[in-house]
Amino acid sequence: MADSDVKAIRHIRDSKEVNAYLKAGWVYKGMTPGTMEDGSAWPLYTLAWEGLGEPAKVDFREYQ
Repeated sequence: MADSDVKAIRHIRDSKEVNAYLKAGWVYKGMTPGTMEDGSAWPLYTLAWEGLGEPAKVDFREYQ
């Protein structure tokens, strides 16, 4: 789909939360590496809602 089809964007750091969004129909758009103040690395995942209607809501607490 084209970027013009994107209705919402989410930036997420936790891979379990990313998987929950993907199961709900969100689309993976990419990953950017980040660094904490102490120098430790973490990923920042970008997800998009391209589906019809309102973006699917994900209650991440269900997946913890």
